[in-house]
Amino acid sequence: MHELLLHHEGQVQAVLRTPATHEEYEAWGRQGYYGAKLFPFPGRIRNAQYDWGPGQGQQLVANDTPRPHALHGLVYGQPFAVSDRQASASHGLLTLTHHADGSAPGYPFPFELAITYRLDSDGLSCTTRATNTGATPMPVGDGWHPYILTESGATDTQLQFESQGELLLSADYLPTGQQRAHNRFAALTAIGPPGDLHECHALALQAGIHRTWVHDPARQLTVEVWQETGPGKYNYLQLYVPPDQHSVAVEPYTCPSDAFNSGVGLITLVPGETSHWRMGLRLVP
Repeated sequence: MHELLLHHEGQVQAVLRTPATHEEYEAWGRQGYYGAKLFPFPGRIRNAQYDWGPGQGQQLVANDTPRPHALHGLVYGQPFAVSDRQASASHGLLTLTHHADGSAPGYPFPFELAITYRLDSDGLSCTTRATNTGATPMPVGDGWHPYILTESGATDTQLQFESQGELLLSADYLPTGQQRAHNRFAALTAIGPPGDLHECHALALQAGIHRTWVHDPARQLTVEVWQETGPGKYNYLQLYVPPDQHSVAVEPYTCPSDAFNSGVGLITLVPGETSHWRMGLRLVP
């Protein structure tokens, strides 16, 4: 998803940072994974390699140039078919479905992925359903990569969310296995100079809804990014500010980077099993 417009106090507001032309999309939208679905793994897989079962080493495509890692899954840029659509005075709904046959390098697991977007008076919700259509268990992680537009620039943009701890990252943006307390954004706080942010946070594991607020002072607009937490849900939050400083990526993850190797937050789907995850965006009154 690359564009989202929501009504707020009698005006239509742009919520996401959106490439205005195909040329802009090719120049920075594609490289930054703007609006991308991140499946079957969000973030990075170290050296694009992992083991799944005795003697079953897998080699993914290393697409994290100039680093040697695999980045953000396998479905970005892949075709999805419209499998359901609805429109009424109260809501609109669109379901997109992708079928993978297990031929992707390093991921020999057939699956079906269905993404349902629902737009109504409370904003946008996104429900993702993944089904193992193969004959063996498969490793799974999921995420979404929305960039929240800010006209204030990243330095003055304010964030608020509750963290259970920040996962420390290496120079290659991979978890080190260490974690530290983090309460910097417990209340609305400006990101501050130099406007750089690249953090991964663990969230509360109990079933519920985690909320992250992004406040743009220039527009006096607050966007809420909500994600379902609990066993096997979106229990991690990735934050990132791109070089142009015009947006903040607020990314719900089911697992941190390199989960195929570390096992942290990793989900295993047995043949025929389906998992689902929910998140959404709304404007705060």
